[in-house]
Amino acid sequence: MTAPLSRQSVADAGGWLFPLPAGKKFPPPAGVTGRGGRPYAGSLGSGNVGLRVPDGFCVLDLDDRTLAPELDAEFAGAMVVATPSGGRHYYFADGGRDLGEGWYRDGRRVGDVIRPHHRYTLVPPSDGYHLLAAVPWADLPECPPLDPAPASPRKAPSRRAKAAPAEAPSPLAGIGPELAAEFVEALGRHLAA
Repeated sequence: MTAPLSRQSVADAGGWLFPLPAGKKFPPPAGVTGRGGRPYAGSLGSGNVGLRVPDGFCVLDLDDRTLAPELDAEFAGAMVVATPSGGRHYYFADGGRDLGEGWYRDGRRVGDVIRPHHRYTLVPPSDGYHLLAAVPWADLPECPPLDPAPASPRKAPSRRAKAAPAEAPSPLAGIGPELAAEFVEALGRHLAA
C-alpha cells in the first residue's frame, strides 16, 4: 500500500500537499487553499507540510486531548494522526454531507471539522505530527453523525419597565416671567413680518 499521506496518494484522492515554514502552521503558499485553491507542484522543503483535504473527505481535529483514548477506540477504522498537543486528527469520508465547521460533543465544542475549501491541516512529517493508523483514502469509513452545535442562549427580555423618554426641556426654562413674555412677544412680531 502506498502511504496514505504521501504526495501521490493524496493527489490520487484529489487533494494536495504544500510546504509551510518549519515549526509553523502559517502562511501557506499563495493560491493553494480556499475555494479557488490549486495543487502545489513545487518542493515540500524541510519544514511543516500542509494538506488541502480532498473533496469527499473531512478531518475531525480534536483539540481536547482527554477524549483521545475514548475516540481512538470509537473511531477505529479511521486514519488517525497524533498532534503535538496530544490531540488527534481523524480522517473520514464525508458521505456527501455538509458537516459544518465546529465539532461538538455533549454540548461543548471539542474541535473543528476540516473540509475541502474550508481550511487545511498539518500532516507528518510536520513537527510533532505522527501517523497512528494508516488507512487508504478509498477505505476510509464515513464520518459518524456529529452532535449539532448547541443553540445559542437567547437573551431573556428584561422584566424592568422601560423608563419613559424624558421630555426635552423648554427653551424658556430658567428665564424669568418678564423675559419669557418679552421673548414670546418678539417672536410673534418676527413671525408676523
